[in-house]
Amino acid sequence: EGEAGRGVWGLNLIIEIKERNRRCGVVLWSAYVHFLPKLMQLIAQGYRGVAYLPKGSRIQDLKTAIQRVLEGDVFLHRDVVGATHGGLEQAFLASLEPEIAQAVVEIAQRLDQLSPRQRQVAERMTWTPAAIAEALHLEVRTVRNYQDAIYERLGLRDAYGEMQKVRREPLIVLALLLQRLKQQANE
Repeated sequence: EGEAGRGVWGLNLIIEIKERNRRCGVVLWSAYVHFLPKLMQLIAQGYRGVAYLPKGSRIQDLKTAIQRVLEGDVFLHRDVVGATHGGLEQAFLASLEPEIAQAVVEIAQRLDQLSPRQRQVAERMTWTPAAIAEALHLEVRTVRNYQDAIYERLGLRDAYGEMQKVRREPLIVLALLLQRLKQQANE
């Protein structure tokens, strides 16, 4: 199958694992990088708990990747991020519909307006309010109050502009992922 076949097989395995259990973390350890644009599309579709490290990475990098994946985060090794010079951010945004990409960029620019607790809630926006409450030791009503405040601070109180059919939660998660990609590129 060669290099391309192996990358497709690995991505198909990630998709199958995530379809069975979206909370299950996956660390991809590979020498191949040609499938990164497809991986970015999966991340843009909401797949979290995914990490990519090139073979031969340091054990500390592997530990960091595992920790981030266990937290439901996305981790891309700095050598990959650095080698692309922002290309991953662009690939991520290019994998989205243009209107969604623009909204994600705008929301990402406002994320620093969130308090630390609002940030914790925002990072779990794809979860149900009950699951967030349990994870953060809060009441469900308190979580909903935090969510309302997050929508307000991020300019998402009402439907996002012309995109009446777009849910707010995925926009927030995608903005958080974009911000993480930028942070990793600067590390």
